[in-house]
Amino acid sequence: PAPVTMEVVQADRLRSLLQQADTLLIACGAGMSADSGLPVYHNGSLEADFPPDSRIAKLRYQDLATPEAFETMAEVAWAFYAHRMRQFSSCKPHLGYDVLLQWAKHMPEGYFVLTSNEDGHFRAAGFAEDCLWERHGSCLKLQCTSAAQHGSWPATTVAVKYDPHTMLADQASLPHCRAYRCKKLARPHVLLFQDNAFCIDREYTTQQKNYQAWLRRCCEAKLNVLVIEIGCGVAVPTIREQVQHVAMELRSAQAKVTMVRINPLAVPEAETVSMACHALQVLRLVSPPQASTEPHDSKRLRDLTGEQEVRSSACNVAAQQEADTATATTSRTVSTACSPPAVEALACGDSAAEHKHLATNPGPTSPPMQNAHAVEE
Repeated sequence: PAPVTMEVVQADRLRSLLQQADTLLIACGAGMSADSGLPVYHNGSLEADFPPDSRIAKLRYQDLATPEAFETMAEVAWAFYAHRMRQFSSCKPHLGYDVLLQWAKHMPEGYFVLTSNEDGHFRAAGFAEDCLWERHGSCLKLQCTSAAQHGSWPATTVAVKYDPHTMLADQASLPHCRAYRCKKLARPHVLLFQDNAFCIDREYTTQQKNYQAWLRRCCEAKLNVLVIEIGCGVAVPTIREQVQHVAMELRSAQAKVTMVRINPLAVPEAETVSMACHALQVLRLVSPPQASTEPHDSKRLRDLTGEQEVRSSACNVAAQQEADTATATTSRTVSTACSPPAVEALACGDSAAEHKHLATNPGPTSPPMQNAHAVEE
């Protein structure tokens, strides 16, 4: 018989907890995306991911993911985000998303997803949009750099040209605000560091309200809630802090809550089931529910496991192809269109006063919004 590894023991424990739960909260940071092959910028350094002679290699992630970067070095900031948006569309969600989705659909009282990831992978994996709060926004959309009240719009038609050697974008290809008579530079609709101009649009507000309604129902019905926190660090602690807030609120309402933390750096903690490993190491071993609205049979698991071997290196392959092509041309057009379905354009009716209020007062069941986003490893 095959040896019983720590991952197998952890997977069995997780499956047992899933079987007992009434509802499920999936809370994810950058560590979840890393298993799909997406880069994680440890300590903010970009040196290992870009050409050594490029300006971007001398910067930190925290230098580029700011409103100031789009004002003072737009060609660098947009080259970085166009590159990331291409990676997001090239790397498909890994097997773990499918495992979680099948269990989420199996929950008697539904589920909710809370994530700081901006890659749109939960949408691409098939999670319901009314059960999702993208806490730091999404690169599937754009917004104005200077006027949050101008709303957001899909990024699917945008193309940005950049030189893969210098990592500088062509000024003429940069997107601009679509509001009448504005025409100022646009940026991804993601919450940046030191960001006072993030657009709290109608979709974002709806996501937040759906989350609050789910949490309120859990408290009122005193449900048995399983919280699975995956890949959330302390450098940008938005999701980890919100999960702690959830647990406190549920316990004060006398609901039952079980916390599971999956993170390579996880350490034993009181009232928390800590699993010191990567998400995929455990999730790929969690067998599907016996009765599901969409049976997730063993053949599907085997097929997805085979696909994962290809997916894990997808970004590296794409990057190598780009480097090979770059030897023959100094610039190229990179489409920032993402593979998930386009988000419908939203009306730009959010007032500046409403934006300011929501940015600083996210709601009675949410901790204050952090002026930071993305990498949480």
